[in-house]
Amino acid sequence: MPDTPVLIYIHGGNWKHVCEGDGAHLALGLQNNGIIVVCPKYSIAPKGTLQQMVNEIRQAVVFVAKKYPNTRGIFVSGSSAGGHLAAMCLPVDWTAFGLKQDIIKGMLLFSGIFDVTPMIHTSVNKLLKMTEDEAKAASPVQYIDESCRLSKHCKIIAAVGEHDPPAFQQQSEDYCQQLENGGISAKYIVVPGRDHFDIVHSMSLGNKNMLTQELLKLIAMCAMDRRLDEVTQG
Repeated sequence: MPDTPVLIYIHGGNWKHVCEGDGAHLALGLQNNGIIVVCPKYSIAPKGTLQQMVNEIRQAVVFVAKKYPNTRGIFVSGSSAGGHLAAMCLPVDWTAFGLKQDIIKGMLLFSGIFDVTPMIHTSVNKLLKMTEDEAKAASPVQYIDESCRLSKHCKIIAAVGEHDPPAFQQQSEDYCQQLENGGISAKYIVVPGRDHFDIVHSMSLGNKNMLTQELLKLIAMCAMDRRLDEVTQG
């Protein structure tokens, strides 16, 4: 339907597992709020390199934007590795793809990985086989300036579970602070009683869920911003 907001959800799984079911939790929780949920696949390791995954998700955004040209706005979400891939959509010149630069209105990132370099010396890298340079090149924290310049309009929510590992909590908090320092509206949320996995599953609770409410507020704020822009320009 015209003017319907679209949420692109990117699954996690350490870039090597497919966690498609997570998207179903979001779709179930949002189905009564008039939001289209799209869950793209990407080439997980060892078939795909990290940079290939980044490129595929960016192409997925282009595909969705062209499929829903009259959408009220595209929102991107992802969990863990999916949060990383979502964040890599911020430092992108979308006009090079024939889109408006403000095509992505907001993001909801669950326990994202924004600095990939610590993963080099973990079991995750056995399949990815990243070098330090490749890990840096695929880390959202390396593109704070570009993200703030190209996506200053985008509103970010970075959420972690109360029982998430401290490293994930710290990455999300630091990333939010860096984006805020650069002029992007970024909100860091710790969800009580949740961990790295059930923070996404809790979205199936619909409007009773804290993050569903935050997402709906985010979409409403972006719609208000759009109406203000239309009044100003008109």
